Amino acid sequence: MKLVSALLCKNEAASDRYLKRVLERCLSFSDAVVLLDDRSTDATAKVASSLGCQVFGRSVLLEPAWGTETPARRELWELAAREAGDGWVLFVDADMLLHGDPRPLCYSRAANAWAFILYDVWSEDERFYRSDGYWQAHRAPRPWLFRPSAVPEGWTAQWSGRGIHCGHAPTNFPLQLAIAPPADYFWLHLAYAKAEHRRAKHRQYMEQAAHLSPQELAHAQSICCDSPPTL
Repeated sequence: MKLVSALLCKNEAASDRYLKRVLERCLSFSDAVVLLDDRSTDATAKVASSLGCQVFGRSVLLEPAWGTETPARRELWELAAREAGDGWVLFVDADMLLHGDPRPLCYSRAANAWAFILYDVWSEDERFYRSDGYWQAHRAPRPWLFRPSAVPEGWTAQWSGRGIHCGHAPTNFPLQLAIAPPADYFWLHLAYAKAEHRRAKHRQYMEQAAHLSPQELAHAQSICCDSPPTL
């Protein structure tokens, strides 16, 4: 059963970022890695290509992803689904590392999607995560691994149209969801591990506040309200 990892990236090649590490992790368990480059001005595409990933540039007719995310997510879904065929696609962000080997999950015939928990790492040594208020992704598994071909005949994908946080999959994907054992499968989300990256994320979200729901805005505002991390 084929397994493809799929990423949407923009300017992730800096030495203080995680792109090479994330791609190497994906390549360790994937048959192919598909990266959709959102017109990066750094070496993102070069790094991915040098590792053996399939790199695609976004359509010149589309706006940059941040603030107009739905078209990019749709394009990535279509690229990865075509590469996977009857197999599976793991959607990955450029600052996320998956613990556990997802390949055994791909032999499921009862499920067409798998959900994993996520730890928001809150320390550069990566042992600590945030666990207060809105930071509860380690308690709420979300789908990240999909079998795009496992849909009814004649099914047509629909997308949310949101500017950000539109989801990795079509809104009407007919989920038959299974939850991966949390002790064996989880994400380490490294986006907030460094204080300077937390400040940058906060600024980025505030620039797109009009796209956020009240809960998402409160979540974004809490980025700079540090809480003692949990080991």
